[in-house]
Amino acid sequence: MQGVNGVLQMLVALPAGYLADRHRRDTMLRAGAAVCAVAGAVLACALMLRPTVWMLGAAMALLGCYRGIYSAALEAIFADSIMQGRSGLYTRKYAVTVAASSCGPWISLALFHHLGNRWVAEDCRLVLLSGVTLMAVPLALMCAFDDDKTVAHGQEQQGQGREPMLPTTRSNGNSGTLTGPALEPPADQICQADGSATAAVDGAVVTVLVSVSDFIGTFASGMTIKFFAMYFMQSVLMTPAAVSLIGALSPIGVCAASLACQPLSNLFTRCLDILLLAAMAFLPTATAPARHLLVAVHLLRMAVANATRPLMRSVLMDFVPRRHRGKVNAVDSVRSFSWSGSAALGGFLIERIGFRRTFLVTAAIKTAAFVPLLLLLAYVPDGICLPAGTRLVRMQRLQRWQGTMASAAVAAAAPSSGGAGGNGCQADGLRQPLLDKKAFGS
Repeated sequence: MQGVNGVLQMLVALPAGYLADRHRRDTMLRAGAAVCAVAGAVLACALMLRPTVWMLGAAMALLGCYRGIYSAALEAIFADSIMQGRSGLYTRKYAVTVAASSCGPWISLALFHHLGNRWVAEDCRLVLLSGVTLMAVPLALMCAFDDDKTVAHGQEQQGQGREPMLPTTRSNGNSGTLTGPALEPPADQICQADGSATAAVDGAVVTVLVSVSDFIGTFASGMTIKFFAMYFMQSVLMTPAAVSLIGALSPIGVCAASLACQPLSNLFTRCLDILLLAAMAFLPTATAPARHLLVAVHLLRMAVANATRPLMRSVLMDFVPRRHRGKVNAVDSVRSFSWSGSAALGGFLIERIGFRRTFLVTAAIKTAAFVPLLLLLAYVPDGICLPAGTRLVRMQRLQRWQGTMASAAVAAAAPSSGGAGGNGCQADGLRQPLLDKKAFGS
């Protein structure tokens, strides 16, 4: 069922991302909400009646379609709605989203405790029904988005935000300095203008490197992440309330780690993730202190493994023009597909070699995700190691410096290029130099 969910999410997300770029993103969000409402109704019927594989499979398939429809449009409309400092806003959004995901485990903890704290099918059915009921809240919020209120839409209406970020040798008298709205360009211009060929190349390279790294890492994580609850239930012999408590504490740790994480710690957190996952394969589970240590290692690993996700998303959106964000976010569905698809492989390995050896296999595959990440650091070091505001300041300084050097070169060459003095640069289609020509012997 997880495989069907992931395949449909991938197949639906690609055309949904294209439609989100060609048409209104809020329309796609409302379409996704409608699909999710149908999926919730099917799942509720399956739980209240006698659940069958076909009914549960249909509900999972519809939920995959729902995630494929809304994910690309939601990420794109969020990127359109913010200006500078995108990395900080992405981190806060990610922290709020992850913290909210702990509400479900807290509710299940209370329900299991009230029902007797037993692994009984009837109790699990009631917990699932409570989760289906809560789906109405986010679906109502999805219908409240409006494309007309985004920052990018307002700039398109005013004709702003299309000037090149770096100066050119000829540009209708506007080269050499930052003027007007270009002094503080939107996030689309932090690297290059939307229509720039360099921006297209940079966006493609960064998208490929980030997507490949995420695909490998997510494929490895999917092999085990969906089976940790089963591991704690079967191998560690924990009660439903204890497993729910672990699920509730894990998002809180991820939230705290993402807020405290610095861009330079991306490689460090991935290394620590691999080491902690390997450590879980060797920790004993026979005694209570050993179990407590195992749970602590698991919570720490979950926190560091997901802490840098918003930073990578911020870098990706900084290099992708607005008109391509829906399609690029749709590529993220491949990552989600790898998450669901690898669960089948993880289940097969767990049956054959057990939980502990599967943890080691996962850690080995995660190591391969370092290769595209290192290439990304070599390609755009400032894009990874600096927050968006600092990258903008550096780009502005670079633009001013290049403008000054270009104007100085024109001023120095003016006497020898026609004796027109100060009018030489006007004849060449350039702005007047920023520096005094007398300083260069003219």
